[in-house]
Amino acid sequence: MKYLVTEPLAWIFFICLIASLLHRFWPKVSILLTSGIIALVLILSMPVTSSRLLRALELSATSPSKNEKMRAQAIVILSSGLNVNAPEYGGTTVGSFSLARIRYGAYLQRKSNLPILVSGGRWAASKQSLATYLSLALQDEFKVPVRWLEHNSKNTFENARESARILRSDGIDTIYLVTHAFHMRRAREAFEFHGLKVVPAPTSFTYVDNTPNIVHFLPSSFALTQSRYAIGELVGRLWYHIHYY
Repeated sequence: MKYLVTEPLAWIFFICLIASLLHRFWPKVSILLTSGIIALVLILSMPVTSSRLLRALELSATSPSKNEKMRAQAIVILSSGLNVNAPEYGGTTVGSFSLARIRYGAYLQRKSNLPILVSGGRWAASKQSLATYLSLALQDEFKVPVRWLEHNSKNTFENARESARILRSDGIDTIYLVTHAFHMRRAREAFEFHGLKVVPAPTSFTYVDNTPNIVHFLPSSFALTQSRYAIGELVGRLWYHIHYY
């Protein structure tokens, strides 16, 4: 169900399938459904729409102040996918989203000298956990140490639960949380729910041009993907509040 909600292209397939089944009995309803879903997907495919959807999620995700940095006791970096077919790296390595996060995490570690925890369980297509690949990249490529690896989580809520368990055993209750800016609100809620104080450390903010031109209204696959991320976050937060909180 979540796949259907968060994948705009899936909307076209399923709604058009329903519309085709209805066409024999209610042709006007069939045409209305098909036209409506296609129009919605076209709107979500416009850069002017997708950038503002993501930016709206990022408004509460601010970079930490100097005083907040001093209060944090550790840096937690959340994983976000792998590249399981990277022959130039000899096989599996961190994906682009995970790379953006560990890059910023490494930057913060050099600035603050705080210990790092990386969080992420095992993907079905990988031999090791996401945390393991993040740790290897941080130490081998960015030359920063990793103190803790959290291997058991499957989603953001579990990232928070398992990370909190590890950190509290070392007396840590205030963290620097590194993730994408559009994901920060959901992640922060999960970590605070599990009793940790969170200093937001978002990365990869969405650029919004306040003087859009005609190009910003032309549909693109990239913009549709960005809209998918925004919809996924909204659905994810709703699901967490229904299922967990």
